[in-house]
Amino acid sequence: ILLGTNFTPICGGQILFGKNFIPICGGQILLVTNFTRICGGQILLGTNFTLICGGQILLGTNFTPICGGQILLGTNFTPICGGQILLGTNFTPICDGQVLLGTNFTPISG
Repeated sequence: ILLGTNFTPICGGQILFGKNFIPICGGQILLVTNFTRICGGQILLGTNFTLICGGQILLGTNFTPICGGQILLGTNFTPICGGQILLGTNFTPICDGQVLLGTNFTPISG
């Protein structure tokens, strides 16, 4: 089910709402704009998703290099890996299974 404009190399059973979808594959529900190199079974809501892989629920904006089974709510997530529940803003190099609520988390592990 494709609704919107500018769909490029899309494969798999997807529901796509919005515009500017580029190399997307796998069973996804994609809503909004600017999805680039997204693969795996995801529910993506928001804008500016880049290099996202794995089974994720992503809500918000500006997700960059995220991998693993995560629930991400908020903005500005950068290099995050592992099974996390992240709520808030500005998470940078975080890894391992965490429940993070708040803002401005930098180099956290364990």
